[in-house]
Amino acid sequence: MRILAIDDTRELTEAHVLVRNFNEGIRQLQLNGPWDLLLLDHDLASFDLDGREKTGYDVMCFLEENMHLAPKKIECVSANPVGRSRIVAMIVRLNEKIKQTSGDGHDL
Repeated sequence: MRILAIDDTRELTEAHVLVRNFNEGIRQLQLNGPWDLLLLDHDLASFDLDGREKTGYDVMCFLEENMHLAPKKIECVSANPVGRSRIVAMIVRLNEKIKQTSGDGHDL
């Protein structure tokens, strides 16, 4: 099982690849996806050129727009309760979209 973790602080030793920010996470999803499992944090300490924070929620938005790169399973590992609820809601929404378009849902 290939596991990607996107987390700015945790040492997620079960991950085959651990990246620390939004841009590295998107790069791994694009170059090596789809992964079997994505361990996703919300607060990634990443900011775009305009100073807007890029979070795990933004990773989920990217996956919603690029469903062919969606991992088979996504687990939110965030301790941020608001961020966690936003990501979990996106996981459910992404799974529903995948089921509608392919007839085969992922185990999200």
